[in-house]
Amino acid sequence: MIIKKMVLICILLFVFCGVAPAAEEMTVTHRTSPYIPGKSLEVAINIEYTGKLLAAGVEVTLPDGWTYVSHGGADKPLKHRSDMQFFWVNIPASPINFTYVVKVPKGAAGTQKISARAFYPPPLDGKRTKMFKIAAQPDPLIIKPNGSAAK
Repeated sequence: MIIKKMVLICILLFVFCGVAPAAEEMTVTHRTSPYIPGKSLEVAINIEYTGKLLAAGVEVTLPDGWTYVSHGGADKPLKHRSDMQFFWVNIPASPINFTYVVKVPKGAAGTQKISARAFYPPPLDGKRTKMFKIAAQPDPLIIKPNGSAAK
């Protein structure tokens, strides 16, 4: 549903402003520190792009039992209320940086994985209708308890 709303916003911007979104290149990275069961963990996301974007977002897949706490940063996005999707309607200049905080369950053990994907609408030239999706690197982000996040 959120993706449909973003596409609609881009179409409206194109119709009224005559500008089509056309990111030429995008890289997405995420990083974190070691996790401690029962504690909160902050994850940082960095998006760098060239060209123009009129809408963009990030969807995150957390390990089972991990829950959203908050998000913030200089380029704080909006958040879909029922899942781990973050998005911007007014795109910040590149690079875009934000963080989110999750609660790690007390029973968490072993290596855990977080995946993230940035998405943005295609140019409105009729050649492509699906959202572009770019996996955050590393894919997935490997996190060990009381250890370092894998590179």
